[in-house]
This record gives sequence, structure tokens and C-alpha cells, in this order.
Amino acid sequence: MIITYLVFGNDHSNYCQAFFSILTFLPQKMDNDKIVIVTDSPVQFNFAKHKVTIITINQETLNKWKGNYNLFFRIKIKSIQLVSEKFKDEHILYLDSDTFLFGNLTKIRYHLDRNQNLMHINEGKISEASSKTQKVMWNKLKNKKYSGIEINSNTCMWNAGCIGISKANTFLVDKVLEICDLMCSNNVRKGLIEQFSFSIVLDNCSKLLPVEKIIGHYWGNKEAWNKEILKLISSFYLNDLSYEQQLKKIKDFNFHKIPVRVKKSSTRSRIEKKLSFIFPDKFKDYITKS
Repeated sequence: MIITYLVFGNDHSNYCQAFFSILTFLPQKMDNDKIVIVTDSPVQFNFAKHKVTIITINQETLNKWKGNYNLFFRIKIKSIQLVSEKFKDEHILYLDSDTFLFGNLTKIRYHLDRNQNLMHINEGKISEASSKTQKVMWNKLKNKKYSGIEINSNTCMWNAGCIGISKANTFLVDKVLEICDLMCSNNVRKGLIEQFSFSIVLDNCSKLLPVEKIIGHYWGNKEAWNKEILKLISSFYLNDLSYEQQLKKIKDFNFHKIPVRVKKSSTRSRIEKKLSFIFPDKFKDYITKS
């Protein structure tokens, strides 16, 4: 199994998230598993250079991967396609950096070995979605066909923070890319095209199962998780912990103490924004050279 991450850009928190996620997988990694990182900044992963495989890309590649319609999240599809081509006849388990393993990785292998594909969670029928983005997508896509797949009232949107594709089904990544590009050419709202393309292909061309009971995805509460992760990583270096000690810290980590999703009050957000405008900071003092 190829455990795959895509991490690029200048946001340091993304690299800290990936560090944390990788450490949660390492204790359960088998000898025939590989952790592969597609990145434009390989130096950020020196901490694990003997435990991971780095595929280095550059800004030119990233721009090319966005395609003719400059779709940012198309990069995810292209990175998975690249890894599946480099590691033929291997299961692919793609993970966003804001994920962690808290369950049994053997269950992931069990499903992939049976040609059952995986995504993080079924978010529900797009025809019944409450979000504005999905409503707009549904109105544009309903009852249309893309590469032989009909989008109807039962078509679901799945969360793409985790994507598991069995080795028998990696050819489906090409179909995901094809449908993604077709939707772009039809002026479908871009926000969730990549995610929806994976959803409809993996759900229609194979058995698709959720993994939220095995892999956590804290996209809905990143601020709190980033603080906790930075605190944890700082303790590794301030206390000069060995690799084995770091893994023990991860093993003892309480994954349940911080919610992975928090629905914030929109009213409070508006009030806080107005207050910061009405009552801005009055004074800022900076050091100066003597």
C-alpha cells in the first residue's frame, strides 16, 4: 500500500500537519507499505527522510497540473495519478495533511485487498444538500451524464480528505480526471469539482466505503488542532526525544479530546468582525535599532 501525501507551498502549518499524520501511520506501517510525499519542499521532511519516499515537484508542474481551467484542486488528482503510475499494482491511500490514523490500518488493507475503494465519509445526496455550492452544482448537473455516469437524485458527495483506491482500480483515476475536466468545460462551479469527480467515479465503478471510524479528518477545526500539533512537535525537540519516544507520545495521544469539526456561529463571527473594525488596536510598539 502506498500511503500518499501532497504538501506544497509556504504555509508551515501544512507541513506540521503532515508530520503529525505521518507519525500516526508509522507504527502500523508494514514492510511492504511505502509513505510517499509529493512536495515542492523536500527539505521540510528531513525528519523522516529514511522512512519516506519523496517525489519532488516544482511550481511549473503545479501550474501545469491545474489544467486549462486553472482548477487548483485538480492538483490532487494529478498527484494521485503520478503516484499510481510510479507504483503500479499497488493500493493507493491518499491523505490530506489534516488527517490522522486513530483506528486499525489492517481494516483499510482488508477492504482494498477486496477491491473496495474508500473515501472519508459520505456527506449525503447532492440533490438534498443545504450548502449553496452544492445546490448550484446540483442545478447545473442534475440528470446529466459524464463519461457514462449519470448524476441523479441519489448521487452522493463524499469527503475527499482520504481516498483509498485498490490496485485493481487505479485506472479509475484517469476517469476522475476526465470527468473533472469535462465539468470545468461545462462551467460547473469549481468549488467541489475534484471531490465530486472522485465521489461519482468511485461510487459508480466500484464499491465505495467510508473510513471515518479509522481515519480522522479535522478540516472543520484546524485552528485548534494546529495549536495542539505545534505544542506536541515542540515538545519533541525541546525535550530531544528519540524517534521511539516520539512514537510513544503519538501512541499515548488522546485523539478524542479535540473535536474534528466545530460549527461556529455566523452571528458571532459577524459581531467579532464589526467589533474589530469599531475598536481597532490603538497602539503597536516595535523594537528599533539603537
